[in-house]
Amino acid sequence: MQRKIEALTDHIIVCGAGTTGAHAIRELLSTKTPFVVIDRDEARLAELWEEHGASAPAIHGEAYDDQVLSRAGIERARGVLVMLHDDRDNVYCTLTARSLNPRVRIISKAIEDGAAAKLERAGADRVVSPNFIGGMRLVSEMLRPSVVEFLDTMLRGREGLRIEEVRVE
Repeated sequence: MQRKIEALTDHIIVCGAGTTGAHAIRELLSTKTPFVVIDRDEARLAELWEEHGASAPAIHGEAYDDQVLSRAGIERARGVLVMLHDDRDNVYCTLTARSLNPRVRIISKAIEDGAAAKLERAGADRVVSPNFIGGMRLVSEMLRPSVVEFLDTMLRGREGLRIEEVRVE
């Protein structure tokens, strides 16, 4: 397993394979984006391995540990998704990842309302609050169901098709 991880470049490091992380992992697999998962829960990693096998390389350990992030290839990664269960851990993981690779793109999850500013100060490029997004989506589904359905069709389309971002120089 470690040999496969050592070969990864321009990959995504997924910090946390909990509920939010599981959705992110499915999307990364669907879009064939190379990634490695870090989680401290061995049982969760075993479930991940059982469901996805070698397609989901994983490391057991704390995602905010320098050595664990180094084993995940932080210096070769293009991005880090920080989705731990606690805002303090998310801040610490973001700070550690930023110190190990100043160029990597870091997207972090915020749980509490006040955490976003701290995560940005710690080095997150963007902060996402699943609770905020969930609340907005619920209201949008209630007030504008046809618009939501249209946008979902445009953004998701058939399985495996996504609208992609292309950089034009």
